[in-house]
Amino acid sequence: MRIFVIIFFAATFVPGLYGQGDWPAYGYDQRGQRYSPLKQIDTRNVSKLRLAWQYGIDPGAIDPNPATRALTATEAVPIMVGGILYTPTIHHSVVALEAETGKEIWRYDLGTVGAPLRGVTYWQGDRESPPQILAGTSDGRLIALNAETGKLVPGFGVEGIVDLRAGVTEKYPAAPYHMSSPGAIYRNLIITGAQGKEDDPDGPAMDVRAWDLHTGKAVWTFHTIPHPGEPGYETWPRDNWITAGSPSNWGAATVDVQRGLVFLPIGQPAAQYYGGARHGQNLYSSSIVALDANTGRVDWYFQLTHHDVWDYDAEAAPSLMDVVHDGKKIAVVVAVVKKRNQLPQASCLRQIYVYRKWSHRIPIHR
Repeated sequence: MRIFVIIFFAATFVPGLYGQGDWPAYGYDQRGQRYSPLKQIDTRNVSKLRLAWQYGIDPGAIDPNPATRALTATEAVPIMVGGILYTPTIHHSVVALEAETGKEIWRYDLGTVGAPLRGVTYWQGDRESPPQILAGTSDGRLIALNAETGKLVPGFGVEGIVDLRAGVTEKYPAAPYHMSSPGAIYRNLIITGAQGKEDDPDGPAMDVRAWDLHTGKAVWTFHTIPHPGEPGYETWPRDNWITAGSPSNWGAATVDVQRGLVFLPIGQPAAQYYGGARHGQNLYSSSIVALDANTGRVDWYFQLTHHDVWDYDAEAAPSLMDVVHDGKKIAVVVAVVKKRNQLPQASCLRQIYVYRKWSHRIPIHR
């Protein structure tokens, strides 16, 4: 596995917005830290932990025979704010639970529609709107639920629902389209990606979009395949953007609120193991892209793999942190990319680079 560290100047975390024990976002916070400051559980006592409660599991309904059982799964990371857990379930619902006891506070049933795969998004609201839980469903909708009651928020979209398929699936109305990971919050915007295709090059557009949290109206759009007149258009075959169903931002994004930047991990282009029909560098596939979170304009990008035909993208959410280089503290973006499996294990290197701009790199450690 290789690790790239990408500079964008300074990142600052605003303390005090949540409690120390909260886990308010997919990666702990908007910076993607994946780290909790809590210290009660450590290496000395973790082996002594015992089950306190469980939710949504009926032991009597589980078939113990591995030859006949059909298990469903979730990749969701529950989020917690103010002692309440919010999470999607495999039972086509989004729930709020007491973290201490597992007691159900509310449940929003989705019917036959699948719940989000990787989790939901919490927005703390403002003077105009209550705190909300936002979730992307398997049929291509984005729903806003009142975090206290679990009811749809009427002012968001059409009675609490935005149709994410509108504007991107018209050429492929029967094709699946949905969010794969929780959206990212920046001020009064939620920024959403979608699940792209891997082997079929044609499909719905994989635009990244920002939506006004008060109204559900689209505010800006970023094209993962540049359109005519946009930088990078020449890195694809002519008019490839019209029918392409990749690359997509299916992973979680990271936000620097102070700098007004959102960092997107962009996936591989399709077909993922054959590039004969898509000559060129193929921007912005297999890239980390920094956008102005207010406008969706590209601030900078770094493409990890040009003309990717190995599925070497970076879909893990980037992390914002500080590193010390030559005695100086530098704020960086860390992107973890996939292991180069074709290399012998003994020769796989762990590398860190600093990018003062996306075009310039300085090795820190090898």
